[in-house]
Amino acid sequence: LGIRATFVIAGLVAGASLVLALIAMPRARRGEHTAVPKGPTIRWRDFGPILASPPLACLFFLCALPAKIILVAYCFFLVPLHMQALGAGQAATGRLLMVYPIAMVILVPVFAALASRFNQRAPFVALGGIVAGLSGLSVLISAEEPLVLALMLGLFGIGQAISIAPQSALVGEFGRALAGDISDSSLYGIFRLVERTGNALGPACAGFLLGRYGFTSAVIVIGLGMAFASAVFVAVFAYWRSSRHATAVQAE
Repeated sequence: LGIRATFVIAGLVAGASLVLALIAMPRARRGEHTAVPKGPTIRWRDFGPILASPPLACLFFLCALPAKIILVAYCFFLVPLHMQALGAGQAATGRLLMVYPIAMVILVPVFAALASRFNQRAPFVALGGIVAGLSGLSVLISAEEPLVLALMLGLFGIGQAISIAPQSALVGEFGRALAGDISDSSLYGIFRLVERTGNALGPACAGFLLGRYGFTSAVIVIGLGMAFASAVFVAVFAYWRSSRHATAVQAE
């Protein structure tokens, strides 16, 4: 359809979303006053207990942060630049990148239900991170073949789909164990802040590795880093849970 038509359609969709939001938002009844939050949503003192909590700190910096780094590095930086270097057009690149969101849309509800059913959110988060990270090894088959890149993005989408919903659920689960007065809005605000930091670091890491070592090495290094971080997370979580269980047994 071309660039102009694409932007027009995107703008119409965004406008339709605004209209639907305005229609769906509940209206305050007469005499009701909307509560106004007092003070900032995120307070500096809230960072201390969160960073001092081993499961939360590991979830934030070994799962949430690397997940955003690898997402931006793969889908928004490395693959588009590599496709351009291979001589592919914008349309071909766009079709290739659609592999990831399609996998996410289809599989996120499935893995979210499974994680809740088996009550194994932390293993799902770790497994998803490892699958997403190891997806980068696909380029060892051939970094010049678009089908191999599609395979990599498909595996990456599967890994992200496994971990994304359980990850958000774990934030609230671990947050309930925090001491002190930390609101849910502050907890999730810091979680999103860490994620956005990953969004910013993704292009920087990918650009440095791409310029220094090339596409294949950049993909593999970032992927293995993600897989290693997820493995460390599940190891720390298992140790933390066993320590809590041992403490509970001694208390009894």
